[in-house]
Amino acid sequence: MSQVERAIIMAAGKGTRMRPITNSIPKPLVKIHDIPMIEGIINQLHQQGIFEIYVVVGYLKEQFNYLEDKYENLHLIDNPYYDTCNNISSL
Repeated sequence: MSQVERAIIMAAGKGTRMRPITNSIPKPLVKIHDIPMIEGIINQLHQQGIFEIYVVVGYLKEQFNYLEDKYENLHLIDNPYYDTCNNISSL
């Protein structure tokens, strides 16, 4: 069986069901036990040997910038259509 080598995390949406929390922070950056949800996912991917990670951002995208500095081989991809299209446009 082949090993998964890369992952895509879709993080472009507004997270409207979590409002008012997501009015100022993207849903993937909401902390659970003091860790942003997306970092928990990244850490789980690393534990599985997956280090090439692409994060598709849109809503409040600038708040994700620190991830590229913190995690080697993590790349942000901007989806300028996040507000008008669904998840398929992120993929």
